[in-house]
Amino acid sequence: MATVRKLTDVGIASFTDYLKRVSEGEALEPPTHLLFDSEASEALLGTAEVEQVVLDTKLMAAKYLQRQLASLDRIEVDNSVGLWTWLSLYFFEQLCPASANGRREPGELVRHVLSPFFKKYYRHLLGGPCRLLQLHGEFARVFLYGPLPEHGDFSEQLASRMQIITNRALIEAVDRLYFDAKAEGGGRPKRGALTRSRAGNLRRLVAVIQQFDLTYDLYAMSADEIIELLPKEFGRWAASNGEDDA
Repeated sequence: MATVRKLTDVGIASFTDYLKRVSEGEALEPPTHLLFDSEASEALLGTAEVEQVVLDTKLMAAKYLQRQLASLDRIEVDNSVGLWTWLSLYFFEQLCPASANGRREPGELVRHVLSPFFKKYYRHLLGGPCRLLQLHGEFARVFLYGPLPEHGDFSEQLASRMQIITNRALIEAVDRLYFDAKAEGGGRPKRGALTRSRAGNLRRLVAVIQQFDLTYDLYAMSADEIIELLPKEFGRWAASNGEDDA
């Protein structure tokens, strides 16, 4: 077990430099020495521990970290760039595994270094899933079903929109419309939910919700009421068992 720490500005800068160099094609090993270096990291006010468990999905990672960080004050956890960036480095082999030739593809910086800005926060591969699980519990599964290194289109379309992602009844409605809980592997989004040409697809829902937000108090509505309010094109998704052809 390792005691969780947080990276200092020095540690974040060093990790950021590593990520940029790797993105440019250098085959480098993760700078794990930063995790416990006295200049690059520092102790938290509370105590939490993690270990190198295998985190196959975002949901698995979120549940594990939720348990392990439960003893810490939420103020110290939620918006701590240093803590989430430390965790990114600690689990980097799972978040950004090397290919056969030793190269890694970390993607945009905010996937590994937590952004304090709302629209970017949810792109962090660990902080984003944990926040979604905290907000929506069971109904976060539509965002968290996939492999740990993948951001996912549901997060991209919904999590960056505050009026959507903070509305618990609306996310429950999204789950009921688009998630097939009976699918193999613990469930996954219904086929075609992200297909632009399909009536009532996710992007169409976002557009409709943005229109409704101008005239309805969606925060005061239940998931049933939101689904009932939707145009007829969404009825097939509400009734679907997930077995429709793509």
